[in-house]
Amino acid sequence: MVIKEIINFLVVAIIILVSLTYVHELGHAYLAKIFGCSAKSVIFDDYFVSYTAVSCKSYNDLIALGGIIFSVIFSFLYLVLGKEYFFLSLSISLLLALDDLSIFINPFIIILFAAINSFYSYFLFFDKIKQEKREISL
Repeated sequence: MVIKEIINFLVVAIIILVSLTYVHELGHAYLAKIFGCSAKSVIFDDYFVSYTAVSCKSYNDLIALGGIIFSVIFSFLYLVLGKEYFFLSLSISLLLALDDLSIFINPFIIILFAAINSFYSYFLFFDKIKQEKREISL
């Protein structure tokens, strides 16, 4: 039973990673278009790297924040699955935006906050499994 739940969690985590990568790059491209720039998003190139190539006359730092803004908004959709998936998606959003946010914040703080969110997500997940086991045994 626990193995099945862990596999389910990992599958959902991979889905979250792929979907948030897409949404993150879409956020950059959308804000680039708003600021009059041209943008081309690449999701997972040959080296499994994603990026958005932006061409502007004058670059705006807000374009760098487009990825995290869209990712965080999208993360709220995962509340439907449970708080543990919401916090996991926030962690992934922060890690996807690490390079973008390092313009504004020390990367160590971003990694620390992402790690705290990840651990909280895992604790919520395993607490949920314990509660389900207790209910089954009653």
